[in-house]
Amino acid sequence: MSALRVVVVGAGLAGLAAAETLRAGGAEVVVFEALDRVGGRVWSDRFPSGAVFERGGEFVTRGYETLERYAAELGLELAGMGIRYPERRLSPDPGLVRSEVVAAAGAAESAARADPSRPALDVLRETVADERIAELLAARVQSSRAYPVEELDASFLLDLTALVDDAETRRIGGGNQLVAERLAARQERLHLGDAVRRVVDTGAGVAVSSDGGELTADACVVAVPVPAVRALDLPAPAAYAAVRMSTAAKLAAPLSAPAAPDAVMSAAERWWAYSTGDAVGAWAGAAPVVELVGARDGAWIDRVERLLPGLPVERDAAVVTVWEEAYSVLPHALDGAPAGLEGAGRIVFAGEHTARDWAATMEGALRSGERAARALLELRP
Repeated sequence: MSALRVVVVGAGLAGLAAAETLRAGGAEVVVFEALDRVGGRVWSDRFPSGAVFERGGEFVTRGYETLERYAAELGLELAGMGIRYPERRLSPDPGLVRSEVVAAAGAAESAARADPSRPALDVLRETVADERIAELLAARVQSSRAYPVEELDASFLLDLTALVDDAETRRIGGGNQLVAERLAARQERLHLGDAVRRVVDTGAGVAVSSDGGELTADACVVAVPVPAVRALDLPAPAAYAAVRMSTAAKLAAPLSAPAAPDAVMSAAERWWAYSTGDAVGAWAGAAPVVELVGARDGAWIDRVERLLPGLPVERDAAVVTVWEEAYSVLPHALDGAPAGLEGAGRIVFAGEHTARDWAATMEGALRSGERAARALLELRP
């Protein structure tokens, strides 16, 4: 019996999880990545001092069981950041009681489940009597989705209680990208800087065309973000045309002296900043907020220093990363059914956008890669 031959397009967490699952299942795997690095939207960088910061996916929260498993298998350690995501202080402080916020989130989530097609803001305003809490919950939804809450329906409130969680946030010691790098090291055939342009189902297998040439295989996992799927010449599911993408920006700057961990959200502007000992970071989710904070013109660092005053920020070393199409904007699946993005047969799709209730997360990317690989291993004769 010959081994199943599979091409994986994309060396982010989804593609590498697929490749590793296929390899462990006895398949022959070739991975193509258009960038000159692995990790995709998980991108660890370093300040001049050598300290690591995250340009992309950063926060490991409750329920990241797949990422925890990979970390253990790869000899990596998850370290607490000293902050609690998404829980954070508000500035100015409206004096809210946490138990009341949690109760309001639960009530709004229940109301959303009863009528998920209504505007999210209408459900919040009708369900939450305290306007300050309703605004806080709206800000949490917008920040998490990185998309204007005014344009979302109530189905995006179905994880609202998770957005007031207060478990300590973690990340991989040495950088989250290490997960991708160590998975990539297990792959015998990995082509960096080689973009795939076309995938064809030949009936007997697949033909894959990249900048480096053409390759035939039994099947293909397409594990690239939604915009990249749309740019490929391949038979993608029709559902891809309707997927919205978020816009987000991250700022990171080193501190000249250690500072206590802290996380503060601007109540009026719906963005937040955090210190984690040796660095300060900030997150702006949704295009209007990215513009408001001045993420593209260098003005954001001034706002960060006002929100977290007194920190010894090394302003000249500050780095801002803007993600014009950061991740998919998809609601939770009410019935757990597929969203029509996974594909079938010899060409299957992976990526956070196919992860249903785990969309837009590193955990979702890993889960989706494993799911896609298992689907193809069933094709083995």
